[in-house]
Amino acid sequence: MSESFDPAALGALQERDSQLGQLHHRTSHLPLDVEISDVDAKVKAIEALIADPRTAVAKLDVRQAEFEGKIHEVDAKIDAAAKSLYSGSVTATRELQALEADIASLKKHRNELEDSELELLLEREPLDAQIATAEAEIAALVSHQVVLVKQAEEERASLRSTAASVFAERGAFAAQIHSSVLETYENVRKSNKGVGAAKLEHGTCMGCRMKLSAVDLDRLRQLPTNVVAQCEECGSILLR
Repeated sequence: MSESFDPAALGALQERDSQLGQLHHRTSHLPLDVEISDVDAKVKAIEALIADPRTAVAKLDVRQAEFEGKIHEVDAKIDAAAKSLYSGSVTATRELQALEADIASLKKHRNELEDSELELLLEREPLDAQIATAEAEIAALVSHQVVLVKQAEEERASLRSTAASVFAERGAFAAQIHSSVLETYENVRKSNKGVGAAKLEHGTCMGCRMKLSAVDLDRLRQLPTNVVAQCEECGSILLR
């Protein structure tokens, strides 16, 4: 290729492209993202630990509701029997005694139901404590995660702002380079991990770290530094 170019402009262009690549990588791989994911993992782990206690509490709730329903039914029967007992509608001694016996039996049954319900509450107490502790820990983690997410958003916004400034500078340097040289640079960069131009230092291409042969170095010495010469190994335009 015979087109000439400004090595300083092409070097500056490559520098800006490298910066943009680094900024893109940093934007996509924030350390805060790892922390946020760690919080997610911790929350899921805690949720898994209290899954069984929550299931157990749900079953106890069902049983408690059943007991409360039965207690309500017994209370209704006690009320009905008491009304009959004290309404004056029943006068026979035997019937009154039967009502009193029914009421006593119903109250005993209600006490038994209440005792069983109390046992459920005692069984549930440590489960509730375990769940409450876990949920408090989850709430603290989620609160911390909200802060982390906000910090990540702010950091990304800052990186994008920097990238916009670098991209504007890139455009200014690209405008100084011949279109055919720019095309070569872009094509090489796409296939060479973002490197389209590289310095030649002590006979070594800094794009691929390969040392040029004595013949290639001698050839390059005879070319003006503003004439395109590419590395035989990686294709980078050599900045001499």
